Amino acid sequence: MSMDNKKRAEMVRKQASLKKEEAKREIKDQIADYIQMIKKEMVHVKLFLKRSTKPNKKEYKQLLRANLTGVCALGFLGYIITFIHIPINNILFGVKR
Repeated sequence: MSMDNKKRAEMVRKQASLKKEEAKREIKDQIADYIQMIKKEMVHVKLFLKRSTKPNKKEYKQLLRANLTGVCALGFLGYIITFIHIPINNILFGVKR
């Protein structure tokens, strides 16, 4: 019986070492896949940077106007909501003295 147990123990050790080697290979494969993915993404980034241009004065003013309009609209909306909220809140809950 002790021989069978020794053989089983050896087989278990061999299987464990094989699994460790497979896991190492899998990690290496994953790292290689990530590196390939990063290389592809860098190619896309380079192409995008080549195609992009600096905005001229007209485009810059148009973007500035659009952003300013959005900020002002949100500020005005917030002011209106606050302006309406305060009286309604006072009517509903009243001022406690």
